[in-house]
Amino acid sequence: MAQVKLRVSIPDTIARFVHEYRARHDLPTKSAVVVRALELLEEREIEDAYAAAATAEAEAWDATLADGLAPDDW
Repeated sequence: MAQVKLRVSIPDTIARFVHEYRARHDLPTKSAVVVRALELLEEREIEDAYAAAATAEAEAWDATLADGLAPDDW
């Protein structure tokens, strides 16, 4: 996988957290901490999208059930 170098500015409190997290979890670099954080953020976005889709599906199903047809009528 290709690597892209980014330059970011973060508050010193977050920088300390990155340093401490790297040491606590035996990660090789601070970049590895940032990658892990972004992977978790991406997972959360995907979970939110699935939850929204499931809600939409449930609403569509509820509308289908409200049409008055019993499952045996299908």
